[in-house]
Amino acid sequence: MRGIAIIIGIVLIALGILGMFPEMVWNHLLFSTLEVNWAVNTIYLITGICGILTGFITTLGTRLFFEVTGILYGLWAILGFVYGQDPIFGFIANNLATSWLNMIIAVITLILGFGSAQKKEEK
Repeated sequence: MRGIAIIIGIVLIALGILGMFPEMVWNHLLFSTLEVNWAVNTIYLITGICGILTGFITTLGTRLFFEVTGILYGLWAILGFVYGQDPIFGFIANNLATSWLNMIIAVITLILGFGSAQKKEEK
């Protein structure tokens, strides 16, 4: 489980860093799909760093990382669907692809976080 947090952290950091390179972003779209700006890149970087740190520290911290990340990314995805193509709160870049990516991240991390908590309680 801790290894998965590290992998997710690396992927999120990669998204955040790649979104900062003009060569990778055309018309504010990373990979010609995901709408990015400084706010989105910062969120991905911070989340990725938290994933790596918790992955190296404790299993409990990793589970908490998954739970909190799942809830926050779920809210971010829902807000993204509500705002449509407009920036969330006027400054967080958004489009349908970004909202779906955030929803996928939310579902995966919620399953990892809350699913592992249920397994631990059953033992």
